[in-house]
Amino acid sequence: MGDEFYTSSFARSDTSTTIIFNVFRGSPEALKLQLEAALNQQKVTPPDVWVMSFNSPNENAYKEVFHGRFLLAYMAKTKYVLVVDDDRNIDSTTVYDYIQYMNLQKGVWGNFGHLRASTFDGYKSWPNVGYNLNSVDWVEQDYLCGMWFLEQTWLEYFMKERPPSWATAEDMHLSHVMRKYLNVNTYGGKYIFDHQLGRGNKVANVDQPLDTLVYAESAGDIEDFIEKMDACPAEGTKGVAPWCSAGKTAAVFRGAKDQDVNGLILAAERLCNRTDCEYYSPKPNIKHPIHYFNMREGYGQAYTDVEIPFQTSTTDVILSLVGILNNVLPYTLFLPSPEASATLEVVESADPGKRNVLQIYHRTALLTVDIHRNSKTNPKWFRRPDVADSTFAKRFPSEMKTFVWQKENNEVTAY
Repeated sequence: MGDEFYTSSFARSDTSTTIIFNVFRGSPEALKLQLEAALNQQKVTPPDVWVMSFNSPNENAYKEVFHGRFLLAYMAKTKYVLVVDDDRNIDSTTVYDYIQYMNLQKGVWGNFGHLRASTFDGYKSWPNVGYNLNSVDWVEQDYLCGMWFLEQTWLEYFMKERPPSWATAEDMHLSHVMRKYLNVNTYGGKYIFDHQLGRGNKVANVDQPLDTLVYAESAGDIEDFIEKMDACPAEGTKGVAPWCSAGKTAAVFRGAKDQDVNGLILAAERLCNRTDCEYYSPKPNIKHPIHYFNMREGYGQAYTDVEIPFQTSTTDVILSLVGILNNVLPYTLFLPSPEASATLEVVESADPGKRNVLQIYHRTALLTVDIHRNSKTNPKWFRRPDVADSTFAKRFPSEMKTFVWQKENNEVTAY
């Protein structure tokens, strides 16, 4: 009976794998070749083999967008999953080879990869026939396409947040959440794609343009911060408040059902315009401005009647905010004091099943700062050699300054 329960407990030497073939537009002959290779995997435990095939009348609406491969992989009960599209071949040692690379470097592995670079360097498939495990012919990618090999338990984080758009596809979303929540990067063959700016807090080789983040519980917090910036003296004056040199600034907020999310968004857009926030581009034909970071506490369930308890909502904020800090790596973070956020509107809209809401979330945000400061960074891949050669202490983002401000005056406390 106990064998029927999934415990996600695997030995280090476990090679159990579920291979999922995604049949979208492929031919029966191609699937036959894939199945034969899957059933003849060498040097590993015989894999489970699943076939994902749809015959949807809405096929044209979903081409090249979110398709659900990783939602199916979430149901696997093996240590690893290998998801293969119908235009990719595998051989008899594919699973074994990926496990060897996984032992060299934990990550999401595949063959075709997309790297956001300034020039198009041509498509290359990896691994090639006859490749040498000792030969380092792989690089970090922004995301993969066609084939993905990863540990199954990592998919717990796949639905931690919704994809911002179906047009960005689940392959981008997978690499995004792996990097954001697990500090796990994506690896594959050498360079592939064609433009500089990818998805904001996931892209491998593009520095974030933001200097400062402002945590807010209400639109009033953001408006108060803007007023303080507007009151700053001319440049060059010494001893001014820290927000006078904030630089490019974006707001971050919980986005919970007890908040005026629309008001927060409007205020965040004003802050971004005030500080010249830059945009990023998920795809060449999609340009999406970075105006703010909405953590969408409780998965953005703004209209549910279910009260989300503190233990769920605060842990949700910790995961999201740590991920944002680790990937944006701002120079400065500002937080309003609980008293500054305690407007009548905020107090009246608070969840009736909770007390001291502002104090609890304020302490949660400060705990997040502590976690961020004491966690090793996952720097952009082109900065990785600099970090490796630095002292151990420099691998931690201890240089981020954190300030708590009061609403009625210019008093600010460093944390």
